[in-house]
Amino acid sequence: MLCLQHCSINLNILKMIPQTFEQWANCIANDCKIKLTQEFAQQRLAVYENKQSKETQNFITLYGSQHLVNVVLWLNQINNSFN
Repeated sequence: MLCLQHCSINLNILKMIPQTFEQWANCIANDCKIKLTQEFAQQRLAVYENKQSKETQNFITLYGSQHLVNVVLWLNQINNSFN
């Protein structure tokens, strides 16, 4: 029974994690009320591209390596849109 509860919880968490750039950008801009500026993207990239950073390690623990890869791609997309 515990395994089924754990799997159910994990599936619910996965549903909450944005799977596309549009979902992620909407979450950051509308839910978190953070402007998706080049400065924001560069600040986050400085952290998330540093695999030794405690914050990056915590991010991986909470959301997984694949989501980190996605977020770095999306932050680069924002950063490059200003060039």
